[in-house]
Amino acid sequence: MSMRDSVSYNSMINGYIKREMIDLTRELFDVMPLEKMLNRDLISWNSIINRFVKCGNIEDAQILFY
Repeated sequence: MSMRDSVSYNSMINGYIKREMIDLTRELFDVMPLEKMLNRDLISWNSIINRFVKCGNIEDAQILFY
């Protein structure tokens, strides 16, 4: 994609989450830009933490939370 924003990143993250592709979810989340306009937003954080908990990966969910 030539133009990426928080909506496109969150869409991809949620797609990976729904398919339980945890490794790809985390990789995409980790490379998400930290610039002001592309910052990981509340939706990004909630989505990834929620899925880690549902998959039983409490340790990683706690790391992300803190």
